[in-house]
Amino acid sequence: MSRDIKTNRVKRCCNECGEVIKRNEEYTTLEVYDSPWRESKTIYVHMDNEIRENGLSCEEALYDERWEDFRYFNFYLCNRTISRQCRSNGWHFYVRETDDGEEICLSCYEENILAHGIPWETFAQHTIAGMFFNQGELREKGWERVLREMFLNSETSVSAYCKEAIHYIDQGYKVVTDYESLGIGGGEGYVSLWIKKDEDSEHDIPLFSACQERKGGASHGRIS
Repeated sequence: MSRDIKTNRVKRCCNECGEVIKRNEEYTTLEVYDSPWRESKTIYVHMDNEIRENGLSCEEALYDERWEDFRYFNFYLCNRTISRQCRSNGWHFYVRETDDGEEICLSCYEENILAHGIPWETFAQHTIAGMFFNQGELREKGWERVLREMFLNSETSVSAYCKEAIHYIDQGYKVVTDYESLGIGGGEGYVSLWIKKDEDSEHDIPLFSACQERKGGASHGRIS
C-alpha cells in the first residue's frame, strides 16, 4: 500500500465524501486496486475529519463495510490495497481467508492453488473450493480439463465431484476447480475439474488445508 500524507495545494476531491480538499486540509494519497489483476489508481482521502451520518472519518470509511459496499482492504502478502468485491458486478468477491484466518486477495489465492493444487482435505469435507479461471491460461500452464461443466446442486452431485477430485489427487495430480457458472450466492452451478501432474510442486508452505470464503454456500456442500 502506497500512502503519502499531504496538505492540499491543488484542487483535489476526496474519494469518500466527494468534497474538494481545501487548502491546508490534511489528506492521504493512496494507490488502490479495483481488481487484483488490474493496474492501480491514485485516490485522495480526507484525514481526521468526520462524515456526519456515522461519525467515521473519510479514511476510516474507505475500509469499513458497515459504511457501504465496495470497501477496500489492505493485504499483507502482496502489500496492496484492493477492493473487496468486483465494482462492475458486485457479487464477485476478491477476498479469501487462509487457515490462520488471514485475508488474502484472489490473485494470491490463485497463485497458491495453482502452485499446490486444492488440498485433499477440502474435497473430503465436500467443499468445492475454486474460482473463475481463464481457461486459456490454465492450458498454457499445462493444466488439463478432465471433467467439463458438471452441474452441482445436491449432496449426490457434490459427493461425486469430490470423489473424482480425490481420485486424481491420490494418483499424484494437482487439482483445481473452475467455476464455469454459478448462481448468485454460490448455492449451485456448473464447475469443471482441471488436473496437472504434481512433479514440480513448489516447496513453500500452502496457505490452505481448506478454502474459506466469506459467504456460505448451500447446505448440500459449500461452493467457496
